[in-house]
Amino acid sequence: MYAILACVTLLILWTLERRNKSAASAFSFDDLLTENGKTSKAACVMMGAFAFSTWCMVYLVVNDKMTEAYFGLYLGVWATPAVAKIIKGDGPVSMTSIVSTQTTVEK
Repeated sequence: MYAILACVTLLILWTLERRNKSAASAFSFDDLLTENGKTSKAACVMMGAFAFSTWCMVYLVVNDKMTEAYFGLYLGVWATPAVAKIIKGDGPVSMTSIVSTQTTVEK
């Protein structure tokens, strides 16, 4: 089981690396670890924490120890900042634009 998991992980990493090197692709590994062209300590820590916690989830599933609490905690840790960013207005969809659209339609 671990050999299959390692092979799938390597295949995913290889595919991402090929996409990273493609000139036509907008994907870049550098964007995951840098801010304004400089290495970001916070971005590196977040990427490391994400990789580690994801691997822990895979480990729990493989060893049949996954519970709803672990899964809920994992989702909460990684989804809450994204949802908060959207609600705050810094994300791809801001609440201000939603409210202004609703106000315009109601008038």
